[in-house]
Amino acid sequence: MQKPRFDIFPDNPGIYKFINKSGNIIYVGKAKNLRKRVASYFNKNQNVNPRLRFLLKDAFNIEFIVTNNEVEALILENNLIKMFKPKYNVRLRDDKQYPYLKITVKDEFPRLHMVRKIKDDGALYYGPYTSVMNVKEVMKIIMKIFNICTCKKKFVNNMKPCLNYQMKMCSAPCANMVGKDEYMELVEGVKLLLEGKMNEVIQILKNKMTDASDKMMYEKAAFYRDGIESIRKFSQKQNVSMSDEKDKDCIILRTLGTKLIFLILKVRDGKIIDQKDYVVSNCIEESEKDSLEAFIKQYYRDTSTIPSEILTEESISDAENISLWLLATKGKKVKIISPKRGKKYQILKMASVNADYILENRLREEEAWRKTVSAIQKKFAMDNLPECIDAVDISNIAGNQSVGAVIRWEEGKFKKEMYRRYSIKWKEGIDDFAMIEEVVSRHLARLYNEGKKLPSLLLIDGGKGQVNSAVKVVSAKDEYRDIFVVGLSKGRRYKRNSKLKPKEGFSTEEVVFHNRSNPLRFRNDSSELFLLQSIRDEVHRFAIQYHRKLRIKKMRESILDKVEGIGKARKMLLLKTFGSVDAIAKYSSEEIAEKSGLPLKIADDVLKVIQESLSQSN
Repeated sequence: MQKPRFDIFPDNPGIYKFINKSGNIIYVGKAKNLRKRVASYFNKNQNVNPRLRFLLKDAFNIEFIVTNNEVEALILENNLIKMFKPKYNVRLRDDKQYPYLKITVKDEFPRLHMVRKIKDDGALYYGPYTSVMNVKEVMKIIMKIFNICTCKKKFVNNMKPCLNYQMKMCSAPCANMVGKDEYMELVEGVKLLLEGKMNEVIQILKNKMTDASDKMMYEKAAFYRDGIESIRKFSQKQNVSMSDEKDKDCIILRTLGTKLIFLILKVRDGKIIDQKDYVVSNCIEESEKDSLEAFIKQYYRDTSTIPSEILTEESISDAENISLWLLATKGKKVKIISPKRGKKYQILKMASVNADYILENRLREEEAWRKTVSAIQKKFAMDNLPECIDAVDISNIAGNQSVGAVIRWEEGKFKKEMYRRYSIKWKEGIDDFAMIEEVVSRHLARLYNEGKKLPSLLLIDGGKGQVNSAVKVVSAKDEYRDIFVVGLSKGRRYKRNSKLKPKEGFSTEEVVFHNRSNPLRFRNDSSELFLLQSIRDEVHRFAIQYHRKLRIKKMRESILDKVEGIGKARKMLLLKTFGSVDAIAKYSSEEIAEKSGLPLKIADDVLKVIQESLSQSN
């Protein structure tokens, strides 16, 4: 963009927005002095930052909003980033894959669920956790000790307790087996546990155990005793402790090429309870300090678990304003400090060592995948390095419920936020070639129209015919000219002719090209073959999973055909009103009748048939 007139920007604090030609906000920043801050982007020295060059190339205009002070600017900046998700602001990579635990505190009887996305719904969210296995372990302990409800069924009158109640893993508020006050006590205990306050939870359970024992309720006392033991065992997995029991997050920053790695070490109740790392891209901050500050604002804007202290290796110039912002938005006072000695320094030093290990592993992983894709580039005679690979597969049974799936592998990782599923529109019989052409055409058009990155390599699960169908799409538009297309075939000709064998030590699977008569085969132990197979297997799994989901949905919908009085029109009415058969099962017959307009008797028959069918399938 052209250099703007700096005299139009005031010397006040506020926020500034870079806008592209389409009118979209691509970057939001805050400033103590708007004129100086905006001018700094156009200093000659700033152009050494490649990410900043990309921002200025994309930008068309700069707008600003004046605020009374820096804290107001910080709050506004974060609100705008959350609302518009600008392209060049700090974004946490692969955030989708981290699970959270959610307590639905707005419900009359709050429930506990595992979710992968935080919503602005008034619920409490804990996490993110490093793995689903960790979440399931925590949920198992919570269900065993606190008996909090984890199901998603709608409470209706005369409900019967579920299996979890029989297993003593739910207090069954749905069936009025527990009072509201008693249940809310259980919820408070769950909150303490998820906040890492193990000692407080153990003390509460000890008091309950003593009280039960004094009342000669020995079975209940034994229940609390076992709960205490479960928490102690879970707590003992953490072998590092501190005498200072304030909640702390240690945040360490490391640089990996043009990307940044942030490690967060969580200390709760004097114990290290979690460690996770994030890779950040599209960050155009000028220095590591600015990047660290931007990450802290992004991370704590999106989490409800706020520590009392944040420890960093280097001091942050805006620490006081960030603390005031956290107090204003999260209701908790937080100190951001950079200790140089003592216990806090020791825990920070340990986090630093862990960050160095993670960086070392990431460098090793990057070296390995770069070596592999470089070998693929050479053997395929590609112009560009295949750092970004999209794989395509079609799944159908005798032409029924045909679906297409596309997955993405990029820079050593599967990017699940880029996975896409397509319900095939082609209806003229079984034609894999036409289906591949349709899915590739729809997928590339979608990426292009949404401004998403196009793949450098398109991997088709199939032979030459499927490859030619994909090439037909790619060669039709100049925008796709850099996309290289190959197919990975399972060597069917070897199955057809048992006497025909590949060269010793080589795989029967072969890479097929549209413009080469002979396929390419790799050695069985080659990293190139392993990478291509793993990508092909992943898209195959994803396609089959979607196909199975559609089949089950169709089978469930056919259940309605068994109900007397339900014809095609009423069947469509029910599905349109409730969305699915599973959703209908969550309502009472009275609610079904009220929402759909069906007679009560037919609604009652619908519910009975669905419940009977679902109980058999489960």
